[in-house]
Amino acid sequence: MATLITACGGGSPTGPSQPTCTPVTTSLLSLRPGELFRVRFRVPSGLSRDIVILTFLGLPSSGFASSSIVQHLYDGTTLLGTQDRAEQDTTAFWKSPESSFGTPGDTTYAMSAAAISVNVDSIVNGTIDGRVEFAVTSGQVSISSAAQAEVVLIGPAVTFPDTRVPIVAREWCH
Repeated sequence: MATLITACGGGSPTGPSQPTCTPVTTSLLSLRPGELFRVRFRVPSGLSRDIVILTFLGLPSSGFASSSIVQHLYDGTTLLGTQDRAEQDTTAFWKSPESSFGTPGDTTYAMSAAAISVNVDSIVNGTIDGRVEFAVTSGQVSISSAAQAEVVLIGPAVTFPDTRVPIVAREWCH
């Protein structure tokens, strides 16, 4: 899987054949093993470390019960974290180690799933070359609303409606 992710425009190619990445412009996207859905994003500088990054890659349409899926969060070519959850949906939560959000058992900052702790330095200072990649490792899934995939910041210092971060690209790599 690492070969596909780095070869698909994320870093130095490691395989003999290069996957093609095309912009996602339709609302329904079907993924099979060897394919991925990527969202590239940027954030403003000056954010608090008490933050959760919510990645929403669309609405699960079909195939999730019988498939294995994983999400990766990157800063450029640096892997910040991996979500490989039993819930098998298209939402993932990422947080700074200092954040109270997404902590199991904490009712004040409860979330539907535990957040994965990641290094948020590049997010806080606004230099992240953000990339979320959703991959199917077995089975096949369909995602509706893929063209509206987004990255959302959640935290006490983040004010609504300024929670959505600028999306640079939504890509299907195959």
